[in-house]
This record gives sequence, C-alpha cells and structure tokens, in this order.
Amino acid sequence: YTDTYMEVIKTRILLVEDHPVNQKVAMRMIQKILGNHKVEVHIANDGFEAISMVQKNTGKQYELILMDVQMPGCDGLEATQRIRQWEKDKKVKPHFICALTAHATPSDVEECIKSGMDQYMSKPLNMQHIRDLLLLEVQERSTR
Repeated sequence: YTDTYMEVIKTRILLVEDHPVNQKVAMRMIQKILGNHKVEVHIANDGFEAISMVQKNTGKQYELILMDVQMPGCDGLEATQRIRQWEKDKKVKPHFICALTAHATPSDVEECIKSGMDQYMSKPLNMQHIRDLLLLEVQERSTR
C-alpha cells in the first residue's frame, strides 16, 4: 500500500563537475541544505554528458544546473551554449544555469554570462552562497 498523496516533490539538480572530491562536497552541501529526501542530484562528469542528460530529461526539467566552467573535452561555457541552443530549437523553458568557477575576475564572469549562464559562484563553494542560490533563486523560479 502506498499513499501517493504523501509523495515528496524533489528538487532536481544537475551537478556538472569533473573532479570527484568537488562532486562529493557540493552534493553534501546541497543535501544538507535541502534535506536528503527533498533533492535528487544527478552528476555529469563533463559538458558532453551534461548536454545529453538535459536533452534526455524532457519530462521533468532540472530546477538548477551547477556547471563547472573548466572541464576537459567540453567545458562549461560550450556546454551552456549548446544547452541554450537546444532549448531554443525545442522551445523548452530555459534551465537556470549557475557557473562554478575558481576564477571570478570580471572578465571570467562576463564570459559566463555571455555563454548563457544565469549566475556564477566562485570556488571553493561556500555554504551560505549555495543556500542562497537554492532557497532564493531555485524556489522563486519554481513558483513563477
């Protein structure tokens, strides 16, 4: 017997990060802020994997994509541009994409925004910044 009315609606997040330690740290922060039972975090190890995962998850979009900027193969800037083009071609509501970068100079930030990212966050990740992003940006967008 299952009570479908008690089903928890989970926040879906795509974490695009090539470094395993950074994946674990970000995942723990997200789970600690939102609660394990309220979040579903999918991990892509590079930009190509991220593009594929976004394109396959058309039934229920990710509420947030945390995109590492510097990755081998397809970096975060290229992945974001390709995701934005796919969204436009398929007439899909744009995902909220936040850059994760170790470099937060004005020109780096400008490059992220130019590629189609909505926001940026510098590394190392800070619990308060992640909390603000999750609780303010993501929840505000989901009510629109």
